[in-house]
Amino acid sequence: MKKQVLFFAMLFSISTLFSQGYSKGDWQFGPVLSVGTNMDISEFGSWKLSIGGGLFYNYAFTDVTCGILEAKYEFRTDIENHFQYINIPALVCFQFNNQYLGFGAQYSYCISPAKHYFEVPGGTLNYPSAIIEYSYISHYSRSGNFVYYIPEGFRAIVRVGCSLTEIAYGLPGDSFHSGSYKYRPFFLETTLRFDIGKYFGNNTQKAKKRRRK
Repeated sequence: MKKQVLFFAMLFSISTLFSQGYSKGDWQFGPVLSVGTNMDISEFGSWKLSIGGGLFYNYAFTDVTCGILEAKYEFRTDIENHFQYINIPALVCFQFNNQYLGFGAQYSYCISPAKHYFEVPGGTLNYPSAIIEYSYISHYSRSGNFVYYIPEGFRAIVRVGCSLTEIAYGLPGDSFHSGSYKYRPFFLETTLRFDIGKYFGNNTQKAKKRRRK
């Protein structure tokens, strides 16, 4: 059993060494764009389309782990109602090959609720979320008859999250006790990051040179 564990650990180390997306000390920053859906986790039929964009920064603490911080503007709509949010996610990611799995939290601050929505005593439209994301860099890959290509410098991400607290709001003519509405947001989004830091620090090339030594 110990030999098997050692064998798989060596395979993991070798694959990380020769095909990882970042190495210790590397950093990246640039624009980030996302498209997704936001809904009540207890009522998946009540959904809003979300479109967002902002900036990200990440730093590799080791060859396997990195920290990521983003600041994004997000527009949500269900056609009738429009919300505007500022989202600040922070994650720790664990790398394997050109992919990684990240865990963290996000704080969503409502800068503009729908016109007829208002905050009620003891309620808020702002909330923290627990988030998980899966990311990959793939310049060229084939699946059946389809070929997928992502230009150099781009990283594709799928992210899910669930609010740790409930949103509570009121509508005109309703009292807080009888007419307030509550729900727990859940979201799913696809995100694309582009590293412009490589034009300044050339981290990717430095990492490759280190791996060849």
